[in-house]
Amino acid sequence: MNIKAAMSIFESLGQGDIWSMGGMQFESPVRDILEKDVFTLDELLREDDLLQEIKCKNSKLIEYLASEEQVECMINYMICPPPADCDDDLIKFKYPYVSCEIFCCELDELLRVLIGYDNKFLKQIFSILDSTNPIDNYLAGYFEKLLEMLFRRTTIPVISYINNSGSELFLKFLSHIDNYSISQIIQRLMLPHIPFTHSYGEVIQSEEERQLSQCNWSSTSNICELLCSQMLQSNNINVATHISDLLITILQLSPPDTLILFHICQSECLDAFINAALSDSVLNPEPNSNPYNHLPTAISLAAIIVLESILIRLCEPIIPYGEEGLNSSQEETNNINFLQQQIKLNSDKVCAKMVQHMTKLADHLARYVDANPHEPLVFQTKTKFPRLGQRGLQLVKFVEALVRLNEPVVDEAMCNKCVFQFVIDLMFAYELNSLLHLSVQHIILMILDGGDGRRTTRKHVLVTCKMIPNIIKCITDSCNNSDSNIVASLAGSRRPILGHLIILAQSVSQIIDSDLDSINSSSVQLSDRVNVDGSDNTGGEKLDPSNSSEDLLGEQSTVPVVLKSSWSEFVSTYLRPILEKQTMYQGSNGNDDSEYGNYGTEDLNQFSDPHSLNKYRNSLDDEVDDDDDDDDDDDEDEDASNSNSNSNATQETTFQADFSKLSLNSGVEVGNFATFDTPFDSTVTSNTASNGETVDPFASNSSKSDFDPFSS
Repeated sequence: MNIKAAMSIFESLGQGDIWSMGGMQFESPVRDILEKDVFTLDELLREDDLLQEIKCKNSKLIEYLASEEQVECMINYMICPPPADCDDDLIKFKYPYVSCEIFCCELDELLRVLIGYDNKFLKQIFSILDSTNPIDNYLAGYFEKLLEMLFRRTTIPVISYINNSGSELFLKFLSHIDNYSISQIIQRLMLPHIPFTHSYGEVIQSEEERQLSQCNWSSTSNICELLCSQMLQSNNINVATHISDLLITILQLSPPDTLILFHICQSECLDAFINAALSDSVLNPEPNSNPYNHLPTAISLAAIIVLESILIRLCEPIIPYGEEGLNSSQEETNNINFLQQQIKLNSDKVCAKMVQHMTKLADHLARYVDANPHEPLVFQTKTKFPRLGQRGLQLVKFVEALVRLNEPVVDEAMCNKCVFQFVIDLMFAYELNSLLHLSVQHIILMILDGGDGRRTTRKHVLVTCKMIPNIIKCITDSCNNSDSNIVASLAGSRRPILGHLIILAQSVSQIIDSDLDSINSSSVQLSDRVNVDGSDNTGGEKLDPSNSSEDLLGEQSTVPVVLKSSWSEFVSTYLRPILEKQTMYQGSNGNDDSEYGNYGTEDLNQFSDPHSLNKYRNSLDDEVDDDDDDDDDDDEDEDASNSNSNSNATQETTFQADFSKLSLNSGVEVGNFATFDTPFDSTVTSNTASNGETVDPFASNSSKSDFDPFSS
């Protein structure tokens, strides 16, 4: 029998569909139940084919389920926990699950019942929040899924019911915020600008309908106070964690004109968050208390994260909403100016509060330097290392957010209370915490790149906090194999902090070079003012050129002269060879006919330390000078001589470029030193000037570019 004959047989039995043949039809058990004179809802909920029959639009089944009595029964299964002595898994698990899935089939007949009857069933759904006992996690998940469906399909009726219920309904939600599903519902309702539907068409046509579809919780003045008081007064760690996550998400996703940012920056909320973040109970914990389950510590951590999010939001630029983008109208420009004024006012409020509590912040940072509350890390070698903990890390990130504000009042307060000193001490005390190292690196780079407005702060960090001596000591000890640090001994003399210190060292070199340029310019101006006899040619008193020059140097220089000489010796002896060796390890600059060729691994074995590498580099410099002399002797006319001189100059620049690449991503060992892969700014690593010439970033006459440590 061929294939065509077989197909004709099937077509004769039915419409070409094997499932439509009369002899192969399977009757659903659900249909058998519906054909009975008397049956119950439980019988239907037990059948596995129930949901399939609903999706197939079984009219008799849908009519039965959409009756008022059955809808009320299914909602009860979803919101009422089973009795404590109930052992029936159908009642405990299957009936609530299937009831939720029936509603989530989004049948119009069921939706009309849920939002009808004068909100009878909406009140029944939200009555799950009336319980004083914790809500079962399964039932809370079904409650969240049902509300998400109602928000999407019946937005205006459900949101209107929530808004009309006022703060009473919000307090019911808040009493169960320790449940994750409940906290997610609150979070969704407090982001009203995000539509519930994701249709590409314009679903809501009028402004009135748009207002009716938005929950008003985020614009209510007392909501932030209620959240703050619930977070600080609760005895449940999950409450503090969930409220903290809720506020962070709202602050990150809300538009610039949201009222919640204004409400959360009021004095009452700021005082409550700051007092909780810097609570004395954290400094003096109870004896034998576990720091990981310590309630005051958990509340303090949650408050610190909220304060950090507030500061980050205040530092963000205002981007106009809408499709017009930068081509905004005059009205939008006025709105942006008004928002900028409001943000400046909020920023001033936060700064004023933080200046008042700066002493407490310094005390909490000092605690992690002097007496760490956490148990140390124990390696397989039985070696113990200090553990900073999440709260200590968040305190440093909070300082980073304060520095990002770029407020002179806050910078001065942190300098006076030694906050920067404690942060730098933490960087060297916790060698294994790379997140801490990165945060401290960001703090220092923002200060170094702060311009003239942060000259005093910059001098405090580099000189008073001894950042420059610490950088010199760590890198020098590592290069000389004299590092006694226990982390270095275990990791093969490779300390995790060194990669960050090299990045800071390059930024310090730029600062010192800029100081030298500024001092030289000012010295020229001073010499123009002084006559031969030492008098001021502008009509003033007689000046001592040497004393005046020293005073001028002291005013304009960020780093003292003694430290500058030590730094120059450190750069030429240690830092430059480290970077040169990394460049040589990567090979030549891609020119195959380069005079110096490609440097492979076997060529680097001869450099056991930076001194030998420095010596080899000087020998190559001498060879280049000899080649220049030979070229000059062989020239017969002036044109050829000029041509060869230009060629030699180009060759010299190319040679210098090979040794001035500052890429720190290779992880190359120098002696017993190595750097980690660390993100690095392109303005520092680039060795090409804007005019196309190759420059040396450590040379005193090299071109300076604006350094942004966070530019992509």
